[in-house]
Formats: sequence, C-alpha cells, structure tokens
Amino acid sequence: MRAKVILFSSDWSSLDGQSIVTNFIVQNLATKNWILLAYRPGISGIKDWAISVFKLYYQICKSPNCVIYIVPSRSIIGYIRDLPVLIVGYLNIKIFAHIHGTDFLSLLDNKFLFARHLYKKTYSIIVPSNYLICAINQKGLNNTFLLENISELECDSDLQNKLKTDALEILWNSNIISSKGFFDLVMAIEKLVSIGYNIRLTVLGKSISDQEMSQNEIISKLAILQKHKWFKLVGPVKSNELSHCITACDAIILPSRYSSECQPLAIINAMTHGKHVIISDIPALIDTIGSYPAIVVNDIPKLIEGIITLYKYKLNNVTVPIKYVDETRKRFSKSNFLNKINNLLSY
Repeated sequence: MRAKVILFSSDWSSLDGQSIVTNFIVQNLATKNWILLAYRPGISGIKDWAISVFKLYYQICKSPNCVIYIVPSRSIIGYIRDLPVLIVGYLNIKIFAHIHGTDFLSLLDNKFLFARHLYKKTYSIIVPSNYLICAINQKGLNNTFLLENISELECDSDLQNKLKTDALEILWNSNIISSKGFFDLVMAIEKLVSIGYNIRLTVLGKSISDQEMSQNEIISKLAILQKHKWFKLVGPVKSNELSHCITACDAIILPSRYSSECQPLAIINAMTHGKHVIISDIPALIDTIGSYPAIVVNDIPKLIEGIITLYKYKLNNVTVPIKYVDETRKRFSKSNFLNKINNLLSY
C-alpha cells in the first residue's frame, strides 16, 4: 500500500507561479491518502502554522511510514518556519522539498551549514530548472530531481485570428516588480511610440515592492502611465482571462534581473501559445527557453532593438515555427508533469 503523503505549504490560492503549480498538484494528486496542511503566509498565519506543525507531528506518530511533500520558503525567516518539518528527516522519514526560486541557493551558503545539512538529508529536492540543479550540486547536494513547470492554458488559434490588430501587441504577464524589468520595458516602448511605432502594452499582475522600488512608487508611476493610449493596466486575472490575453498578444517580454527568477510561467505560457519572446540573458531564463527561438537582451538599447525586430515580424507576418511550439507544449504538458511526480512520489 502506498504511504500517506503529508503536504505542508503556505496557502496556494493566489495566482503566482508557485501557488499555481502547488494547486495543480493538489487538484490532480491529492486523494484520501493525502493530508493537506496549509497556513496563511506572514505574521497573520502564525496560528495556522503552529496548528499545521502540530497536525504534522500527530500524523507522523499515527503513520510513521508517511512521506512529506513540502513547498519550502526560500528566505531566512521562512527557513526558520520550515525547521520543524525539515528536522523530521532525522527520523528517516522521506521528505520531498519542491523549490520554486533560485534564491533558495542562499540557504546553502557556508554561513548556513545546518540548513545545507538538513536539505542534504531530504529524500529529494525538486526543482524546475537544470540551471538550479547544477547550482545546487555545486553546493555539495546531489539529491535533486528535475520537474519542470506546467502550462495549463489552451490556445485557441481561431480566436487568435479574430483578435489581430495593426499594432504590435505586447503583453506583460508577470507581477509588476521593478527588478523584473517592467519599467525597462515601459521606457523602451515609450521611446518607440514617441518616434511613430504603433505599439500597445497590456499589463497583468499586481504591483509588488522589491529592493529597487517601493509599492507606493510603483502605484504612482502606474497612475501616470495609464494616461497614455498605448498603455493598458488590467491587473491579476484568472486562467480563462489569461489565456485570452495571451492569445490576443503578439509577444511577451521579460527583461528580468529578479533575484529569485527560475522558470516563470509567463514565458512558458508564451511559448506554448507560439508567441514571440524577449528575455534577459540571466541563466534561469536561458534555461527556460531551451531551443525555442527568442531574442535575448542585456540592456535597454538592446531591448529597443529587440522590439523593433518584433515590429518587423508583425509587418511581415513572421511567426514562430510550429515545431518549436509543439516541442514546448510536450515539454510543459500536464501529463508529462504528472507522470514524473507520480513516479517520484512512488519512490
């Protein structure tokens, strides 16, 4: 009989990539053999977290042959929160830790030797990127497993033809974070529109502060940008609306330098929809793209050049060759994902 699986994670109801993947696992794998332990993130969730830890230990006492599937935090404070789960590895209980960001690597530095030791004791560290596997291996941990993310969205080619416009339609399909390159993209488009290019930018996602810009600064800049005809702020959307937005666009651009960038669903969904893509030259994004044809940039002048290339593609009806789209759809398919994680959890 298959061992009981205890899932331990912060709430997965939001629309970020980590939550989408966790929710997909819950919806497709969680049976009566699974125990779901979720808690709200942040200070408000401390009580939920304490209750979840108590339930975890209760289930371990009740079923000592269980396995634990944890979606760990990648911050130092979050690591402390995850300690009660990770130390269970000393009981020879199999722990599967599903990592969703490259900032996890900071927990494996020499100044966090105990964290590195605990993750070394886990049965498997699940990561979505070959780049991240190599980086973790270099830290002395070899218990990694590659499980690339999924694209749940369906592409409607008939709708795509109906939604065509004369403008180059660019979609921002990530949270609005300065270090993701959002305002670099805005600056590039603003420059091109000012000299006569017919470009429109549709913006999804919510504004989130980072080390470069506070949320208030972002909100202030967005208020100014909304006065421009070429700029449309939509905000967070659900999957059916998201698929419509991606279908309607010509390209998705992510010139990111975001510290935890790993395998963004924004780029995966762009590729599975056969859209043109511009990315920055950071290793995680290069790994995500694989063989898919993309324009790679490293500064705003190169980004402007890349957008001009996309503009020419639009004028000349240049599309991404279907073989690359088919390869991407297979690579990030739901069936491929489920087969791999099922095999892993069956150990």
